[in-house]
Amino acid sequence: MGESAKHIDENMNRHGEAEMEQSLEDSQTVDEKLSHRRSSTGSQILTKKQKILRIAALLFSQVCVLSGYSMISPFFPQEAKSVGLTQTEVGVIFSIFAAVTFVMSPIYGVAIVRLGPKFMCVAGCFLCGGASLLFGLLNYIPGKDVFFVLALLIRVAEGNGSAMLSVASATMILESFESATGLMYSLIEMSVAVGYIGGPAFGAAFYAIGGYSLPFMVVGGLTLAMSFILLLVLTNEKAEAQAANFLALLKIPGIMVMFMLFVLSSLTMTYLDPVLSGWMVDTFSITTSTVGLIFVSWSAAYAIVSPLIGKLVDKGYVFSIMLLGVFSSAIIFLFMAPSPLLDFIFHKQTYLWMVVVVCVLEGISGALLYIPCYQAAINIAGVNGYKQNVQTYGLVSGMMNSGYALGSLAGPLLSGYLTDKYTFKWATTVMTFVLMGMGVVLALYVTIMKMTGRPLSLPPEQETKPLLSSPINQS
Repeated sequence: MGESAKHIDENMNRHGEAEMEQSLEDSQTVDEKLSHRRSSTGSQILTKKQKILRIAALLFSQVCVLSGYSMISPFFPQEAKSVGLTQTEVGVIFSIFAAVTFVMSPIYGVAIVRLGPKFMCVAGCFLCGGASLLFGLLNYIPGKDVFFVLALLIRVAEGNGSAMLSVASATMILESFESATGLMYSLIEMSVAVGYIGGPAFGAAFYAIGGYSLPFMVVGGLTLAMSFILLLVLTNEKAEAQAANFLALLKIPGIMVMFMLFVLSSLTMTYLDPVLSGWMVDTFSITTSTVGLIFVSWSAAYAIVSPLIGKLVDKGYVFSIMLLGVFSSAIIFLFMAPSPLLDFIFHKQTYLWMVVVVCVLEGISGALLYIPCYQAAINIAGVNGYKQNVQTYGLVSGMMNSGYALGSLAGPLLSGYLTDKYTFKWATTVMTFVLMGMGVVLALYVTIMKMTGRPLSLPPEQETKPLLSSPINQS
């Protein structure tokens, strides 16, 4: 009995020692992972609740900033014309925001490591809030020329702040949940859609209640308040600087294809802004409020399907979703007016119900095209030697914002020119061929990569390894 008990005790001791050794090994593994994480990002480890709070604050800040940008569309053109501004001058005030975003986004994407995402988020939000408040005081400015110059300068400041916030907030959100970047980016796009939808509605409502200044005081004040909330809830994020910049990233063939898709996605979503409403009013004799609801249906469809697409992207369906988006969008554009190429079916007839359906489907196809682009760009950067860290997210976010701004500039200009030169029906037909062309380019790129055996993404276990120690294979 004594020897048996002794034998049992020895077994238990050995078992306990083995468990302790295993526990120490597990603890060491966790510590190594956390140490690697801190060394690569320079950031503290956050709890899930802290991450969710941070993401919620950043998303709501985006809504506030984009509402401030978009809310002027229902009433500012009339106010500006009453001061004596021409339609061209009003157009310049609207477009300068996108021009500044196009120029500054890649700069902030490179500078994010030095400035820090927290500083850029807080400063960008504060700048947009202050600019919105100042824009609300323009009705007290006498004289057309001073009004125009001040409006232009304020929009430049607002575009600059928006570029800072967009680049830095996307970086921080994606850094928080690296295993679900598709879903995170879809949430970012939801906030963008809500800002674009809510802005004109809030602007029109507050303008009706209190006149010109009230919309800017409300939205600008809320945006300023959010800058102080961001100051409290955000933490400093740092990353090791890599020997890379925006142009070096853009030289990678796959990244250039993604940049073209960013531009095309934005062009698709803004292409009809200056021409669709006038065409619908003239064709169907509907009110401007009905036109507004049709535009809302487009943005609402985009916002609703974004999280679902984000989840599919996280499961690995990246390029297949983009190909579906670009080709479906091309086909859908044919039915907008509809195209003269379909006269053998519709006999030059137009239908309001079909316009509504097309707008909803374009919202869905736009999400299919745009949301996977970010994940694809991150994947391509990874296989070409870029670490999955703050700097890479910043570079890709800067590229994304710049491409989106370029498309926002080009889309309305192109559709306006084609509608004036030809007709609205031919303008939408041209967009079909542009989308088809880009779809062919994307399909060729994916086919070439598959045939040559070059990867489109890293294996999961290599996504956090320091890649710059290995040769860079441009693809």
